Amino acid sequence: MIKTIGLFMVVFTLSAAQAQKVNPADYFSIEELKAAQTADEHNSLSEVEKQTIAVMNLARLYPKKFAREYLPAVVEKSERLKPGAAYEELIEELLSHKPGSPLLPDDFLYKHARTHAKDMGTSAKSGHNSSGGKTFIMRMAPMEKRYQGVAENCQYGFKDAAEIVVDLLIDKGVPSRGHRKNILDPLFNRVGVSFEPHKKFEFNSVHIFAAE
Repeated sequence: MIKTIGLFMVVFTLSAAQAQKVNPADYFSIEELKAAQTADEHNSLSEVEKQTIAVMNLARLYPKKFAREYLPAVVEKSERLKPGAAYEELIEELLSHKPGSPLLPDDFLYKHARTHAKDMGTSAKSGHNSSGGKTFIMRMAPMEKRYQGVAENCQYGFKDAAEIVVDLLIDKGVPSRGHRKNILDPLFNRVGVSFEPHKKFEFNSVHIFAAE
């Protein structure tokens, strides 16, 4: 079962890339991949967490190439991602989107993303409120004291970094395209990504974005 939830508010090395269903090295140069690998040296992160940040960065740094080459390849080889109106809309948006700066991994954001991903996974819940009753605003309070803006994406059911990111970018069923906006927002420059098991959806991924 796949589920995507988001609240919309005001790195792989080549060897890791080869583990992907679609190899980014077939579409991006070594220099481009290196620019996207901002989490490569963060040993506390798992490979899928590093790759998730890198794929988001590829979309931010090289939106046109991402739209023309990499995105169609990911969707074509995916068993669950399908072309449609939201997919076509995404391609058009990326083709007109100005290249931005990469997201940098942030330990403080990662700690909070991991807490929520583990909580949702063990409680079999979904959404932005904790299983103990903390609202999104309450959860974000510690981060809002340190950053100018905070947003969160949650994705359920995928285990492949490229599919996780592309699912959120397509944002099918979300009229505001809030997940997409969070990933591409040029104001955000920090991110915490956590990937954990989930009792109901098998996997869940939490991404917290912030403006330093």
